[in-house]
Amino acid sequence: MPPRRVSVFTPSRENAEVARELNAAFERVLRSGRYLLGPELEAFESSAAELLSTRHFIGVGSGTDALILTMEALGVRPGDEVVVPAFGAVPTPAAVVSVGARPVLADVDSKTGCITEESVSAVLGPSTVGVIVVHLYGYPADADGLAKFCEKRGIFLLEDCAQAFGAFVQGPSAATSKRVGTIGKAGCFSFYPTKVLAALGDAGGVATDDSQLAAKLRLLRSHGHTGDYRHVIAARNSRLDELQAAFLRAKLPKLETWAARRRKVADRLRGAITEATAGEVSFQADAPGHAYHLLAARHSSRDEILARCVEAGFDSMVHYPLPIGAQTAYMKFAMGEYPEAEQWAGTEFSLPTSPHLTDEEVERIARTVSLAVVRRIERTTLEAKAAVNEGEVS
Repeated sequence: MPPRRVSVFTPSRENAEVARELNAAFERVLRSGRYLLGPELEAFESSAAELLSTRHFIGVGSGTDALILTMEALGVRPGDEVVVPAFGAVPTPAAVVSVGARPVLADVDSKTGCITEESVSAVLGPSTVGVIVVHLYGYPADADGLAKFCEKRGIFLLEDCAQAFGAFVQGPSAATSKRVGTIGKAGCFSFYPTKVLAALGDAGGVATDDSQLAAKLRLLRSHGHTGDYRHVIAARNSRLDELQAAFLRAKLPKLETWAARRRKVADRLRGAITEATAGEVSFQADAPGHAYHLLAARHSSRDEILARCVEAGFDSMVHYPLPIGAQTAYMKFAMGEYPEAEQWAGTEFSLPTSPHLTDEEVERIARTVSLAVVRRIERTTLEAKAAVNEGEVS
């Protein structure tokens, strides 16, 4: 019997591990008769705030809503500009557009795929009110440096932590390390079913130490309701429901164990592939606090490698095949050149780091990628020799 196909994400395996806890959470919510803004949400918000070492955590309907509501709470208006990465997931610029502002694209670092002070500085303008840094693939970007950069200019820094719950920026000591999402004005999280901490549907949250901002967010997520059918501001509905909060509570105690396994998988893949291919495949920079939502690999012959992976029975995905400015919906926001974003889009392929991969599956992935690269090298060498021989004959 052939080995089972390996997917980039394995939510069914994850949920099977905590099936008893998930079923208990479901039964608990079902019996309670309380399905919105109840004790499960309060308990999850408290636990998330404690883990992140932040004063407030506000559950909302999705990671995108977390960004939108936070910008609304900060007073972002039509005509304002917010700097976002030129490479990454569309929800980040989409959130800026959703509040009527203009996303301004900044190029990314060649090693991390994240924006830098230098790339942000190059696109700042008189209408810039804020910056959104994305902790891409779980890599902890330099939020400390960007926060200081933004503070000097009187603009806000938001952290998009959709792929990085639990990641941290390492300080001189463990006591000075900071969880991502706690460095800027606020941190916005997604708990989509494939994330590091995953719900069984859409869910999101915002972390902040700003009590006024937290209070505004709680109003914005629930029609501006203060109780007893009193509404003080016109607002939408974006609530993290009791069931998803209960599921997240069930998984939260596993986070550190799963994070350690993710790093072990990423280290094994990186090491084995680098050794077998003599460094032909490059990887996103490592960091002690990397959450490893994915292991981002890069090679100029990416599509050929991916084809080999599919043949061998496991999936690899491209995150993301186009820079933001090349997406049809966002072309009008591309105002310059973004060479590093284009390089990332043209060479990146994502390897799975699921904590539920078996050791055999990890080894199989490493062998498949390595073999594809080695065969590419051999073919290139043969083609070069043939070209030389043809030249000598002619």
